Amino acid sequence: MNTLIAGTRAELQRLRTWPTMWVLLASWIVLNLVFLYVFDYITFRTGGTTGMSSTAPAEVLLDRMLPDAVPSVFTQGMAMFGGA
Repeated sequence: MNTLIAGTRAELQRLRTWPTMWVLLASWIVLNLVFLYVFDYITFRTGGTTGMSSTAPAEVLLDRMLPDAVPSVFTQGMAMFGGA
């Protein structure tokens, strides 16, 4: 068990020093924000008159943008952007 813990610590230490890992993490967060918040916001503000309009009513779009929805919205997009 000590070997497993030591190996895990070593891998995490190595990942922490890689700039590529931080760039990927930042792009993952930005993609989540753009696709799950910005598009909903544009659709909400324009009343669904843009090409990216959703079939959801304005109340649903607004509920998805409120702070209470942050955990569920981010976990919905993680499989798409983090798993690719």
